Amino acid sequence: ELAVNMSELQYFVPRSVVPVASGPVFRLKDGDGVVYNGDHTTAGFPRIELTCLKPATLWLVFDEFPGKDGLPDPVRFHSCVSACGWKLEKPGEYSLECFQPYGLGCAHVFVESGEVEIRRFDVRTYVNPETARASFKCSDPAFDKIFAAAARSLSHNSVDIFIDCPGRERGAYFGDTVFTGRAGDVLLGDHAVERSLFENYALAARFKDVPEGMIPMCYPADVVLSEPHWIPNFGLWSVIELAEYVDRSGDAGMAERFRPKAEGLLAWFRKSRNAEGLLENLPGWVFIEWSKAAHFVKGISYATNMTYAKFLDAFAAVYGRKDCAEEAERVREAIRAQSWNGEWFRDNAVRRADGTLEFRGDCTEACQHFALFSGTATKERYPMLWDRVIGELGPKRAKGAWPKIWPSNMLFGYSLRFGILTDAGLAARALDEVKACCLPMAERTGTLWESVDVDSGYSADHGFASQAAWVIVRNALGVVKLDRKSKTVVVSPSADLPLEWAEGTIPVSPTEAVTVKWSKAGGKPVVETSLPQGWGVE
Repeated sequence: ELAVNMSELQYFVPRSVVPVASGPVFRLKDGDGVVYNGDHTTAGFPRIELTCLKPATLWLVFDEFPGKDGLPDPVRFHSCVSACGWKLEKPGEYSLECFQPYGLGCAHVFVESGEVEIRRFDVRTYVNPETARASFKCSDPAFDKIFAAAARSLSHNSVDIFIDCPGRERGAYFGDTVFTGRAGDVLLGDHAVERSLFENYALAARFKDVPEGMIPMCYPADVVLSEPHWIPNFGLWSVIELAEYVDRSGDAGMAERFRPKAEGLLAWFRKSRNAEGLLENLPGWVFIEWSKAAHFVKGISYATNMTYAKFLDAFAAVYGRKDCAEEAERVREAIRAQSWNGEWFRDNAVRRADGTLEFRGDCTEACQHFALFSGTATKERYPMLWDRVIGELGPKRAKGAWPKIWPSNMLFGYSLRFGILTDAGLAARALDEVKACCLPMAERTGTLWESVDVDSGYSADHGFASQAAWVIVRNALGVVKLDRKSKTVVVSPSADLPLEWAEGTIPVSPTEAVTVKWSKAGGKPVVETSLPQGWGVE
């Protein structure tokens, strides 16, 4: 059905409400109200059908989940007032619908003055239906819940392009979309949504309010309330994602269309290199993640330079630039020489008046994740760091462990971490941490969040967090590679998984899907597959 009828799910009545006629019809007047709670956060256009008995002022207040008092908090969400109002000047029948889509799971409809009969409240959903073709089940129902929440979150954030969230930032931010793209690879039948993301940037002749060569933090939306209008880190992430997109889609044509933007970015960043080849004093909003790491970005941001090295690797892979690959290794060597203090990578250094560098000593978990993600640190080169980061940090860090290492958050630290664990073949660890991080989200809102602490104003329905579905497919289902170009699926579930069985369906075209099942026999996974014609399995 197009609409989710929230009025059929649950009621909470904060003041005197007198039902009239049969069914959920409420007569409200002079301060009366009714609260509707959905079984999960949804996205779309709120609608109210009513009879106005006396001229009335009617309010709809909403949020992604109910507050502690059972009512939605209209100002919880950063920079938003989640409320709409109507003045009904004449008695009669009304069908009211919000002009913009929102994210909501709790709605409070109340009458400031006048009298009405509410016959129906629901949401005309505004979602991508393609995610419904993907499925996953296993012997641990926690992962079923997380997968469903990831699919729901992606459906809310991929109607036309990958966006951040339906309730606030209905636009595409490179950086977030690296992880959203991974989710799209296992939840959508093709890469049309991600292709549109790149095409928007490729088609633009120029961008306003950003320096030549840089790209906006969000496009084609306009970030009119933000100064500056660009995040240099997201320029780096655009080419990192481009390399992943080309690899999974085979769309070399988009790489060529995006080449002028990529080359503009490369030239822009190279202008900010210091004598050691590191980026220093970058203009714009240097953004690492929503954690304490956001405070340690002045001067030489080593996490930013680690991302720059990864950007150079991606540029070399997509465009065959050997000079970029060589520069990437020089950047990593310079970071190792400056940032590594013998135990951890420090976040940043500031240039003194005499030209020497001052290290404030701040080390964040995020910076260690960037080091591993970028290849600046490897298990072989820094075994002690690897053991500490993988074994003792993350969302399951013991209370009181490493108190001087500021903890990470969902974007980017934990999202990077899930990929690091997955690529290292640590399937059981990756699943354990995704469960610890995402199960509370899935159980509370049925969607996945921007931050581990959603109550402090963050989104409870963020696109990048849907990467959890990719983590589950790779680690729990054991689909370690899905190659649409060669029509090959590689399946290798780990015998160490704390699961007895798993099964899932992955769309691989608008009309085709791959189904994988495995169950343990004698302690080892036995795999069955059902493939479209022309596909093969390893």
